[in-house]
Amino acid sequence: MSAVELFIVEDCFEIGSLGVVLRPDLSVPNGRWKARSDMVIVVRPDGEQFETTAEFNLSHFNFSDPTVSIDQRWRVVLSLPGRTRSELPHGTRILVSQEMRDALFPKNKG
Repeated sequence: MSAVELFIVEDCFEIGSLGVVLRPDLSVPNGRWKARSDMVIVVRPDGEQFETTAEFNLSHFNFSDPTVSIDQRWRVVLSLPGRTRSELPHGTRILVSQEMRDALFPKNKG
């Protein structure tokens, strides 16, 4: 797979059936997103890397503060089913296909 960097993992946590959920989460491109799976390459700070399936899901965050923007309430969240938090230390890079990056950042092609 020809891959480009999506982001550097700032934090992650495990949620049962979802696997490892990664931070940062992402803005919903053009206000729309349909859940999808794709292969990603995980590059750890120690240089070790592996390819795995990732889920890109639309998630709602419930804030009691009415001034919180719609962008912060609805986010695209990346999870890695079957993976553990220990496999993704702070600073791990997530690489995706150019097509996935373009879908997530349609104004930032290239």
